[in-house]
Amino acid sequence: MRTFLVYLLTSLLMIILPSWASPKKGSIHLTIEAFKSNKGKVLVAIYNSAQAYLDEEKALLKKIIHIQNQKATVKLDELPFGEYALVCFHDENSNQKLDKSMMGIPKEGFGFSNNAKPVFGPPSFAKCRIQLNQSEYYTAIKLMYF
Repeated sequence: MRTFLVYLLTSLLMIILPSWASPKKGSIHLTIEAFKSNKGKVLVAIYNSAQAYLDEEKALLKKIIHIQNQKATVKLDELPFGEYALVCFHDENSNQKLDKSMMGIPKEGFGFSNNAKPVFGPPSFAKCRIQLNQSEYYTAIKLMYF
């Protein structure tokens, strides 16, 4: 009987302990809206720090998403709980870059998490920051065009 109890307790600990020790993860469900057309694709980048923010090489994750009915959706899976900022743009001509005028004004639609607005430049990481602290997080970005 004692051997059975030891086996039972050991089995329970092996099931319970990994869930306590492993970092919690979740998914961000992102909907991007207000496209002017279905032409091209939308590029999404996710950043997990102010230091990496807007440096394409330091993006935690990048996705290219198809547009349907002037809307795009993506599920970003297996992200550790924490702070993130999402940035996207409508790559209408599929050249994988945000086209800008000679004055530096975007020619294609763009958006940020929290629908943060640019003021003489892109909004800060702090203004775009979202907190992933649950298994499923839903958010939407409405694109802006100049």
